[in-house]
Amino acid sequence: MGGKTHRGFCPECGSPVQTKTDSAPHIVAIRTASLDDPSWFNSQIDVWTSDAQLWDQMNPAVPKFPFYPQ
Repeated sequence: MGGKTHRGFCPECGSPVQTKTDSAPHIVAIRTASLDDPSWFNSQIDVWTSDAQLWDQMNPAVPKFPFYPQ
């Protein structure tokens, strides 16, 4: 998409936690699997739905993007 991608990592274990791009600075992607308790997290968008598996049950009320939004 152009521009830089900025990634954030856990300072203790080095696991990837979040991503932000220069082309869409208003969007911060958080890897919910990296959270200790992801149950409090409510998705705002589904990204890369073009790669979704057929068995993936996505919330139909959440906006979908086949690729990373601009």
